[in-house]
Amino acid sequence: GVSRLWCACIVACIAGVVLRLSSSIPTAMAADEAKADHAYSVAYVTAPVGEAPTLASKIVDARLAACVNIVPSVQSVYHWQGKVHSDEESLMIIKTRTDLQDQLTTFVTATHSYDVPEVVFLPIQAGSIPYLQWISDNTLGGKDATATPAAAGDATAPGITDIP
Repeated sequence: GVSRLWCACIVACIAGVVLRLSSSIPTAMAADEAKADHAYSVAYVTAPVGEAPTLASKIVDARLAACVNIVPSVQSVYHWQGKVHSDEESLMIIKTRTDLQDQLTTFVTATHSYDVPEVVFLPIQAGSIPYLQWISDNTLGGKDATATPAAAGDATAPGITDIP
């Protein structure tokens, strides 16, 4: 009936818009261009469940990230040394500046217990301006990064009322 025709028209219209939008998005971008275009990144790092809190604290203390969230338990299935493994790990979600990616990767590689730790970055496309500024202020070279973490206390971290 009319309602099916109407739904089909809406779906066709939406599909056309998505197709037009997707055709204007570049399919590939050089690593240097991505770094230049996106000032902030999220890194994913997995670690053994007991190791993640210590590693996260070291990363924040070194000012390589403003914040690390820890998802306490994820199940990882992967190839290693010719076999398929399945292990419980913790996932760290690390908010940092894109220009610190190399330093963060080097730091994680040097301090992590794995031979080949996962360190992958995703660009932050957009975000709350105050939150992104807080990331800048609380990483290496930022205005609040000169204070020691102990001296800075909770004053450098946004409170629950600061972030919706």
